Amino acid sequence: MRIPESARLSVGGVSPDMGDTELRDHFGRYGDVADIWLRRDRLTGLPRRFAFVQFMHPANAALALADHNHVVNGQKRPFRRGA
Repeated sequence: MRIPESARLSVGGVSPDMGDTELRDHFGRYGDVADIWLRRDRLTGLPRRFAFVQFMHPANAALALADHNHVVNGQKRPFRRGA
């Protein structure tokens, strides 16, 4: 099953100690999370400070997008509709 791009969010400000578990726990409150992609630098392996959250349904991404209070690990995280 192909999941539409409208079901994806881009999350910025991801700290080096944040993993997919924290993102899945936070965004899971809006609906079923299909996948988390944490971007890493190819040379160093260090996090590139952004991630993508893929929901099963676009409506769940819309719910998350409508809520502007995204605090993960005690810090507010910027996010937008993913590309």
